[in-house]
Amino acid sequence: MSIPESGAKGFAKASFGEREVACTLDSSVGRNRIDPDLVVHRCIEPIDDDEYMYGKPDPKAMGRYCAVFRINAEYLVTTVVDVVPGTSGVTLGSDWLNNNVSSWNLTSG
Repeated sequence: MSIPESGAKGFAKASFGEREVACTLDSSVGRNRIDPDLVVHRCIEPIDDDEYMYGKPDPKAMGRYCAVFRINAEYLVTTVVDVVPGTSGVTLGSDWLNNNVSSWNLTSG
């Protein structure tokens, strides 16, 4: 199932250990993003040449990071995200939604 880039958004809570932050599911964003305060900086890797698959990265991106967290204390998520200053919490874009969600109610979560 492909999610059209309609600009639809859904909101949930993401848990990084004991820390809860906003998790935005945003079909208008091509690449996943995360707040730099949520990552282990020594584990940030350079962004490779993956524009063809995931779209152009944000010009402010510091690199990529493999994030592991829970959505709504229930769903375990492991995904690669761009580390972008100014991001609030974590944003899962259309790349993640297309690969991981068969149906998601963007209104109720």
